[in-house]
Amino acid sequence: DALPVEEKLVLQEAAAVGRVFWTTTLESMRPESRIRDALRGLEDKGLVVTQATSSLPGETELVFRHGLTREVAYESVPKGRRARAHADVGRWLEVLAGDRREEYVDLLAYHYESASSPEHADLAWPGDPEAREEVRAKAVAALIDAGEAAKTRFAVDQARGFADRALALAATEPERLAALELKAE
Repeated sequence: DALPVEEKLVLQEAAAVGRVFWTTTLESMRPESRIRDALRGLEDKGLVVTQATSSLPGETELVFRHGLTREVAYESVPKGRRARAHADVGRWLEVLAGDRREEYVDLLAYHYESASSPEHADLAWPGDPEAREEVRAKAVAALIDAGEAAKTRFAVDQARGFADRALALAATEPERLAALELKAE
């Protein structure tokens, strides 16, 4: 709470990405802000650390120094803003993945599902039902894709879990059918 406003916002948005995060993710979420200056300030305070190498080539990767710091930052984000942050991370991942979506499908499912939980989505997009519906549909599609990927790895329980989660968010007959077919397979 004692952090400068910009650093606090950056820390909270980084927490929505996960324990490991990338500068470009945050820049895609808040293009007009001074992300790099805020990250330097957070690093000087010992809250985050820049990794020597990155799991994503060409990207600056950072990590929360302590998992508890990430957890506190994440829980301090209002639910509506948290949902929008997860949706932003999902969109960033889609661009990053390009034609390699299957490599990122579990992360896409996590972020879009987190963005589309009804109690959070209603707060995130109170006057924009189209945006809520778009995020919800992306969550269902990603959950089904993640379930299909788990099925090909013979991770049957995981595939069934993705199917159940997709079914819980499904709003159309084709979505319900796809989730039920995945569960049955």
